[in-house]
Amino acid sequence: MTKKTQDTAMNTVRILICATFALLIAALVHSYSTTGGSGNKSVSELKEELEKIRLEKQIERERAAATPLAYGQYAAPAPYTPAANPVIPAFVNPINSVPPIIVDSALDQKIDALEVENAKLKAKQAEQETENDMLTAEADVIKNELAEQAIAQEGRPEGERAALIAQALVMARVKVYAADEGIILLDLVRAQNLNTGQILGIRRGEAGGIIGRIKMGRIESSEIGYADPIAESFFGGPVDIKEGDEIIVIP
Repeated sequence: MTKKTQDTAMNTVRILICATFALLIAALVHSYSTTGGSGNKSVSELKEELEKIRLEKQIERERAAATPLAYGQYAAPAPYTPAANPVIPAFVNPINSVPPIIVDSALDQKIDALEVENAKLKAKQAEQETENDMLTAEADVIKNELAEQAIAQEGRPEGERAALIAQALVMARVKVYAADEGIILLDLVRAQNLNTGQILGIRRGEAGGIIGRIKMGRIESSEIGYADPIAESFFGGPVDIKEGDEIIVIP
């Protein structure tokens, strides 16, 4: 129902109600005038009746006016219009579909850290293997030197060699020997005559003679230096180094 149709209907209902109300008033006035102002009903009763009729008409008028508006509040549903070209979703075979790959950044970081650590371990292992090869080569050189010295001294009288060892100048003295770490701390006497990597002999007290050999390490200052024992030089026995042992150049 359009707005114009609603207004026309409301105007017609109002005209009819007003006409009916006017006829009732005229009838009441005519009845009152015919009876000479007296009759079965008093003036107050007539006023009450008139007021009652007025209220009833007012209620009907308001009800009639409200009905078309209430009906117009309900909007008609839009007619169904089919799509011109309906879109049909493509069929996806679940067997061939690939599940999404979930990337865990924290896991990637852990993997990267492990790879870096593994690379460091490999580098350290390679460095250790290189150092072991160098130590093995040095041990072979020392063995060859000992063998050559033994051959050269075969023709020398024992007393002469012992005298040379006894007269050799002291280059350093053993200050501390850490057996677990295999490190010798030296108290240097003639640091200017020592070089890193130099092979030196260990001379002990009055007994004389060389009881073993060491390899000079880092020279910290004119008074402090470090050395490593040469295990093969102790005549097949354990490394025997004591505090106070004298370090000399092997004659």
